Amino acid sequence: MKAVFLLQQKLKEHFNTSAGFDFRPHKYGPSDEGVYEILESLDQRGLIKRIPEDEHDSDYEGMKFELTESGYSTARDLHQSRSDDEKRLLDWVKYKQSMRSLGALLSYIYMEYPEMTTESELV
Repeated sequence: MKAVFLLQQKLKEHFNTSAGFDFRPHKYGPSDEGVYEILESLDQRGLIKRIPEDEHDSDYEGMKFELTESGYSTARDLHQSRSDDEKRLLDWVKYKQSMRSLGALLSYIYMEYPEMTTESELV
């Protein structure tokens, strides 16, 4: 959810476009129920699969998903169809930001977007 928020913010800042979500401050960071709806749709279409909680890293909390073979193929094709600047942004979010611990990612988001701290129980 936090990486999707960050992607949407950067899309607005750099490309004047949106991923179509309406993130609001929430007690554990920016949130939009629409992200869960998209995840459910991707799961139903066989593009992602949910990772059982007992297979998560020990410090990970929340739902975790991974691409299926079909999802990987679709994501690769979509990535290749993007401009170089869009690819750089996607790669920055994926490899630099979403690989951070949840706490580090949320700290970055709260520093960059302090308006998202108003409902937080973590600040």
